[in-house]
Order: sequence, then structure tokens, then C-alpha cells
Amino acid sequence: MATLVQIVVTPGSGDGRAVAIARDVRKRLDQAGYGARVQAFRTLGELVQWTRSCPAAFSTLIAIGSDATVSAVAEAAARLSVPFLPVPSGRRGSATCSRAPSSIRATPTRQGVQSGAVMT
Repeated sequence: MATLVQIVVTPGSGDGRAVAIARDVRKRLDQAGYGARVQAFRTLGELVQWTRSCPAAFSTLIAIGSDATVSAVAEAAARLSVPFLPVPSGRRGSATCSRAPSSIRATPTRQGVQSGAVMT
């Protein structure tokens, strides 16, 4: 059975680039044999409400968005004790990531997802 990865994104982050990043991450995870689904939240309030009540229906949680998005989703990962991968894509995060040489840009891999841990 494939591992289910939940990707959470705030579409307005990074001037709208967060959705494209989420689609790319999902595609790469699918290619690596993971089941992945993307859930978008229009407002931080909607996201925070979800993080406080979402069930553990996934094995790994990825947050793509601003610092506020990443922080909110990290709380859900800690609450559910699932591995967490933050992908900052706010205005500052996406600029920083886009300047990194391609050889050191992070891409999700089977090993990275399996070895992830929640730090509390």
C-alpha cells in the first residue's frame, strides 16, 4: 500500500507560486510511488481550524506557503505525531529557494519522507 502524503497549501503565498510548487511536489511524489493529495486553504483562519481538528488520515504532512502556513501546519504534525516537511514559498522563502543552485534544492524523495520526524 502506498504511503499517503497530505500536501497543504495557501494559494496566495509567494505571489501565487505556492500552488505550482504543490502540483510539482505532488507529481514527484506520485512518480516515486506515494499517494499524495493537495488541500488548499484560502485563509489562514480556515487553515488553523483544519489543523486543530484534522484526523490522522495521512502518514506525512507537507506545508507549502508562508511562514504562517508552515507554522500552523507544524502544529498539526506535532499533534498527530506525523513526519512534517515545510516548503517555504512566501515572498522571502520563494526568493531564497529560487536563488539556490539546482544541485542543492530540496526535492521530496522516498528516503526523505520515510526518515522525517516531528520535533517538539
